[in-house]
Amino acid sequence: MASGARRIIVEFLGDGKNLVREIGNIESRTHSLGGVLKSVGKVAFLGLAAGVTAAVSAGGLFAKMAVDDEASVALLAKGLENSAGATDKQVAAVERWITKQGIAKEKVD
Repeated sequence: MASGARRIIVEFLGDGKNLVREIGNIESRTHSLGGVLKSVGKVAFLGLAAGVTAAVSAGGLFAKMAVDDEASVALLAKGLENSAGATDKQVAAVERWITKQGIAKEKVD
């Protein structure tokens, strides 16, 4: 024994069978908890994966909508120029008016 080391004696009172049984119960409970945590982890992962998939899908949808919107703006501008002889300034004013109408509609909904 090393110099200055102390010896600790632990005495268990009671039947050793109870101790063994309790250790078995603790092991069983921790094993069950591990199974529950594993299941929770799987569900959490699936939820996260579904969220990422939805976000990617929405991102693609928003990109398509932006491209479609840009194409609509170009068609409107060309139509106003061809049919009414509108200037760039007039086309910009119409686009601002349309934007304001969309904002007003969102506030009503």
